[in-house]
Amino acid sequence: MSCSFCPKSFTTEGVYYVGLIEEFSDVKMIFSVNDKVVDSIQINTAETRIDKEIAIESGDKVDVYVEGTDKYGYIHRFHSRSQSSEDTGTVYPYEIIMDSEGNVLFDNFM
Repeated sequence: MSCSFCPKSFTTEGVYYVGLIEEFSDVKMIFSVNDKVVDSIQINTAETRIDKEIAIESGDKVDVYVEGTDKYGYIHRFHSRSQSSEDTGTVYPYEIIMDSEGNVLFDNFM
């Protein structure tokens, strides 16, 4: 089934604020399409201007995460946004904490 009004791209533009950035290293914004990472942007300051467009097709789902490593080596992944080609997007923040190997230790749906 084709969707004539569905978007052909996912676009995010604006200034993103990352709180407590000084407590994390290797902070980046990650973009995935259908659970596959397609791009990432390194974040070095608390306020970062992002202007990103990703081509999508009907049925695709885009997720945006901010991820950083704490001083103990644990990876914190904050889910920021989810959008499919058929909707305008949903914001439902949650955090996942993983060990340095990527094993999930904690999953908190806020």
